[in-house]
Amino acid sequence: MTDNYASFFGETGGGLYNSGEATARNTLLAGNRANGLNQFTADCGGNPVTSEGGNVFGTGTGCAPGSSDRTVDPFEVATAVVLPLADYGGLTPTNALRWAGSNPALDIGGSCPAVDQRGLPAPLDGPDAGTVASCDAGSVEAGAPVNARVNVAAQDEIALVPFGGDNTLTVTIRARNVSGKPQTYDLWTTTTAPDGSVVATQVQRDITFEPEQPRQRAITAQLPGAAGLYRIDAFVGDYDSGVVVGSDALPVSKNGQA
Repeated sequence: MTDNYASFFGETGGGLYNSGEATARNTLLAGNRANGLNQFTADCGGNPVTSEGGNVFGTGTGCAPGSSDRTVDPFEVATAVVLPLADYGGLTPTNALRWAGSNPALDIGGSCPAVDQRGLPAPLDGPDAGTVASCDAGSVEAGAPVNARVNVAAQDEIALVPFGGDNTLTVTIRARNVSGKPQTYDLWTTTTAPDGSVVATQVQRDITFEPEQPRQRAITAQLPGAAGLYRIDAFVGDYDSGVVVGSDALPVSKNGQA
């Protein structure tokens, strides 16, 4: 949680106001503001927040760090920890983590969900390549710089699969290399079922991307299982290592049920 604002005068806890009991684990809670007050209650207000480890808190902003937490100067969050809110893959805008070994949110350890807010696998290795991958703090896992812009769409622009049919949907994936130099990437999709399980994966390997030259590929995604809301994620990167440099997601209604 960053860059939030408690707008009413005298409010505390621009990042989190705890009126009961709250715990934090592998959470980024820094760089928030509270109107009419100094930074000492800008991130955490109300009752104390209990740390379960792996957090990054703003220094002196109302959050009490534990032994395995890290702190950051609240005025350096936007320049040393996160990138501006933007499309870094997935269904919603996110604050991607800056790709630098000095970033306190990278490889902080602890436990984290198997996928981040964008649906990308976690943990991924950080800038200290060669070490065991550890979870990053916050909702977005840092796996590599964003070097490709990716868009996935149903080929007929209608993301609807009839129940009882062949359980497939052809999607078009458009990717553009923004790294500034030629790259060879894999392109793959995963299909996530309504229960959150990944039910299918399709991979196209070793595709050459020239700088700023858009590439377009069609992939037939499999959607086995019951009716409901599925999700197709498209990734560009190295499939075997799990390094993702660009991604997008497409919700798909099977049998018209969302």
